Amino acid sequence: MTIGGATVMVSNAGPLTVKFVRIRNLSGVTGDYNLGLEGDATIAMNGATYDITGAVLGYSPTAIAPMKQSFRIKVSC
Repeated sequence: MTIGGATVMVSNAGPLTVKFVRIRNLSGVTGDYNLGLEGDATIAMNGATYDITGAVLGYSPTAIAPMKQSFRIKVSC
């Protein structure tokens, strides 16, 4: 799913798992989380709402080196 500059892939083949998060220029931050690589992400489901939290590795307009940026994405289906 893509919502306002964020793309998220989740899997329900077994326990809910976040496969990747891509954030593109949200409040100036661009970064990625990929399962098994840098960053972290967790997912919880409450009724029809997914709550995805974690940190992407990326850049901001003022960053001179990669940085971790926290995120929270809530989506209802």
